Amino acid sequence: MAKNILKSLIIAVLAVNILSVIQAQEISSQNLIKDAKESSMKGNFSKAAELYEEIIKKYPESAQVEEALFWLGYSYEAMGNTKQAIASYDQMLNKFPKGKFGADALRKKANILIEGNNFKQAAETLETLISKYPKSSYANDANSELGDIYGYKMNDFKKAVIAFKRYKASGIEKADMDFNIRFFENNQDFDNEPLKMYCAGKQQSEDDKLEKAEGTFKKIIVNYPKSKVVDDTLLLLGQNEISKAIRLYKNTPLMSEEQKNEFLKYYQAAADYYNQVIRDYPKNETAAQAKYYLAMIYDWDRMGGLNNFEKAMKEYKTVIDEHPGTYWGEKAKQRLEYLKKIY
Repeated sequence: MAKNILKSLIIAVLAVNILSVIQAQEISSQNLIKDAKESSMKGNFSKAAELYEEIIKKYPESAQVEEALFWLGYSYEAMGNTKQAIASYDQMLNKFPKGKFGADALRKKANILIEGNNFKQAAETLETLISKYPKSSYANDANSELGDIYGYKMNDFKKAVIAFKRYKASGIEKADMDFNIRFFENNQDFDNEPLKMYCAGKQQSEDDKLEKAEGTFKKIIVNYPKSKVVDDTLLLLGQNEISKAIRLYKNTPLMSEEQKNEFLKYYQAAADYYNQVIRDYPKNETAAQAKYYLAMIYDWDRMGGLNNFEKAMKEYKTVIDEHPGTYWGEKAKQRLEYLKKIY
């Protein structure tokens, strides 16, 4: 009997000692997490990374390890070491497949891959995010981004339509979703040359290769004048001109008279493209979009536009009258009501 009591006492003492050690380790790891976050707030990401690494190596069973791995990835990303950042996010995702930082890690990993033009792996990461965390705040936007990647980057138009429709099914109303679904569905073979050229030009434009994009878009209009993407191409040519104006403004905020004239010419060229869509495609949805864009370039913005508010309000009224109940009609209505209050 005495032996059993002694044995129980020894076990109890050991349990208390083990518990004390675990508690001490938790306190230590919590303090390290706190110190690491303070280093991050001061911009010392290198020191933060060292502290997160210390937690992971010294206290592998700590409840802080998942968080440490996530913020370690963040620290590496902040330092520009994207390879190590992804490795940290992957380590966390593998070690804690149902962890609370999973959706955030997948989103950050996808962002890195997209910025590195690694679209195949980015798409796989976003699909995982949607599958594992369908109710996360990132899931809907991931569908939108997936559609963009599949359609405009990878030319997998069928998957693009599926992703865009998943986004629309969430109940979020965005005109670009309707545009993207219509755009790819109108090209039923999902494999025609003008569509591929359009996607290539759009990518060139997003990469700020505006002159190259312009050449691609103009080839579509010249070589495929009856293609279903011509009106959309004209819209992008208009947007391209505005991007040129913005680029000029950013590079030369104090412009000479000659540069100001060049700046305004870009906006006028954009207006010409929008008017061409309105004239040549009056029954297409793109006509409403072109009218709204036309109003915008006369409206105020941080780059100036053409600064003709009276004309802007007139153009918004045209969109409202000719396209009632549409996304662009409602958007024009909201903007017109605002302008009437301040002018």
